Amino acid sequence: MPPEGTRGDDLAQAFIDSGAATIGTPDDAIAAIEKVLAETGGVGCLMLMAHDWAKARATADSYELFARYVVPHFQQMQVNRETSIEGLIAARKAAKAAPHGF
Repeated sequence: MPPEGTRGDDLAQAFIDSGAATIGTPDDAIAAIEKVLAETGGVGCLMLMAHDWAKARATADSYELFARYVVPHFQQMQVNRETSIEGLIAARKAAKAAPHGF
């Protein structure tokens, strides 16, 4: 619970300061979830709590960011893509370093 007398814009900040909420970027959400996982050893599911603190479009955009970046991070859906990108970078470096000629 926020400190007594907390109102308006201070309410969201009070939740953030207490550690009861994460409001920010997808990277902020990933860090907060990783902290919970480290502290608990794992969880069965994650529930998001919605408030009417933002306009409907902003809330929908937030959910989209969560679905596009946070969920794939924990489902390791980016592993193949990241491995492919690393391989391409290494191949480009090797090609640039190789002598050219016949």
